[in-house]
Amino acid sequence: MKLSTENSAFGWRGVLAILAVLALTAWIYLPGLTGPTLLDDDHNLAPLLEYISGQRSAVNVIFGNQSGELGRPLSLASFVANAVVTGASVYALKATNLALHLLTGIFVILLLQRLLARDPLTVRHAHWIGLLLGAIWLLNPLQISTVLYVVQRMAMLAALFSIAALLAYVAGRERIERGQPGAGWLLFGAFPLFLLLGLASKENAALIPLLIAVLEWTLFAPARSTGSNSNSGPKLLKTWLALFVAIPVGLGMVALIWLHDGLLNYAGRDFTLIERLLTEARILWDYIGAWLLPVGDQLGVFHDNYLLSTGLLSPPTTIVALLGWGAIIGLALYLRRRAPLFSVGVLFFLCGHLLESSILPLELYFEHRNYLPSLGLLLALTGLVAWLSQRLPQGTSISHRLGFLILIALLPAYAFTTWVQASIWGKPTLFWAQQEASHPDSVRVRAELSNQAIEAKNLPEALRQIDLMEPYVSPKDAMMPQLRRILAYCLTNQPVPADVFARIEQAAHGEVSNYTVQVWPAVANSIESGKCPVVDANRLADIGINWLGQTSGGRNDWLARFSLSLLLASQSRFVEAEAEAQRAWKESGHHPHFGVFLYQLEGTLENTAAQKEILRELEKHVGKGDRYVDHAVQEFRKARQ
Repeated sequence: MKLSTENSAFGWRGVLAILAVLALTAWIYLPGLTGPTLLDDDHNLAPLLEYISGQRSAVNVIFGNQSGELGRPLSLASFVANAVVTGASVYALKATNLALHLLTGIFVILLLQRLLARDPLTVRHAHWIGLLLGAIWLLNPLQISTVLYVVQRMAMLAALFSIAALLAYVAGRERIERGQPGAGWLLFGAFPLFLLLGLASKENAALIPLLIAVLEWTLFAPARSTGSNSNSGPKLLKTWLALFVAIPVGLGMVALIWLHDGLLNYAGRDFTLIERLLTEARILWDYIGAWLLPVGDQLGVFHDNYLLSTGLLSPPTTIVALLGWGAIIGLALYLRRRAPLFSVGVLFFLCGHLLESSILPLELYFEHRNYLPSLGLLLALTGLVAWLSQRLPQGTSISHRLGFLILIALLPAYAFTTWVQASIWGKPTLFWAQQEASHPDSVRVRAELSNQAIEAKNLPEALRQIDLMEPYVSPKDAMMPQLRRILAYCLTNQPVPADVFARIEQAAHGEVSNYTVQVWPAVANSIESGKCPVVDANRLADIGINWLGQTSGGRNDWLARFSLSLLLASQSRFVEAEAEAQRAWKESGHHPHFGVFLYQLEGTLENTAAQKEILRELEKHVGKGDRYVDHAVQEFRKARQ
């Protein structure tokens, strides 16, 4: 497609403008780099600390991650690279995230410019509109909770390589249209490389084929070529679409049907599949509202208090949200040829959310899920404004200028709000005060504030936070606040009142929830390490035996069972500890760290035959980068000689 005079004049002025936007974004984010780690940051970065201390090899850290189906090795490799250069510096980890955000912003601008040039209504100013939209994307306050949330580098890398893959597709597709050489290496070389890099970052990149199907269906006409290779071009494209779009999408649907029992396991959640789908319809609208008007309580990472939709009218906004999406999708399909940017934007936004905001039993609400799909929102709004302006009786000149002014006006507003938020995120005390004020009914906020009070040896404040948390805890998590009370008394070296044990005995039933499995090991480890002489550990162990005797298995179950074995062993109840450790060892698929402890237990009980069997399993893990296991096996071998 031939560029207009306005686009041809983009040149050096446009490059300077891009550099200015990048510099402004970096300056705005700088105050936030001094902020704390959040949520699952510490859990996901724990192997990195073990690498720094020499307990793990780089290979083990990179390929030993279990947070996703594909292991996310490229994301872990980037964390290891950080550790090699800057050690355990959280500032450096966040600074690297910021650098990736800026790099992704460049790719966003380039992709938007190409897509805008596909629509006759925006082709004239495609380069400048793309720059403005890219700047809005970079500076939108909702991006804070992705860029300054360390572990969301996984989402950022997946988005970066997804955008690069889409760029390779669009560039190759356009070369075929123009009959230009080079389409083959873009489609069969660059594209699969970026696809693999995206999948190695996070599973969201699996949506790339679907996003390309959206672009192909909305912005591109049936394959034609006008150049010297007019016969080979369309054939090349059809082959590529079959290999990289049709077949992957088809295989994905087959895998979903085949594996649906495992993928759709809602046993550990407080909602059903239907409730999740109903709730996500409202959440997607909330994402749009927060992205366009990022103010107040909508901002932040703590949305565990989001109101669940339990029916079409509970709350009433559920059916409104569903009808709204039905209307928007219908309009997008209707305007596919009249306003292709609007259509591609709507479908891109929805397809971009398909993995994390539909049927999989993930948590309900996280802002970082909009990092890539928000491009669709920008395209949809631009396309809708362009289409409406064409229909105005005054013509498009005034409306185009008005559209530019609106975009330009958004930039300082978003930039200022992002700077304010980054400044708050960079000061832990101020950050947590804001979170408490904005989300007083968030269990996670109260849990973190109770942790801070425990670390400060402030028992009254820790108990106050737990009391404030408890009314919002679901029945499945009833054990969690009681265990937190024990932990608070334990780590402040205060005797545990009898009524706390009575309450935990009442709550000790049902499955091991995600919240509870985070606290139970902390209690058991504190007692096992001698930090809690004031706690009646035998009574707590009896409660644990009764509780876990009612559960049905799963990852949370064997994690809790192993912690129980530590607790029992600390009280010299070795036979019971061995029984629990054996079960955790088997149900975990022979977790090597469990095996090391179990081997020692069997030695205490003089079960040499069991030791021999455990050692045989542990030897399978030698040389795989876990130096704790390597050292343990070496010592066990010496002892047996």
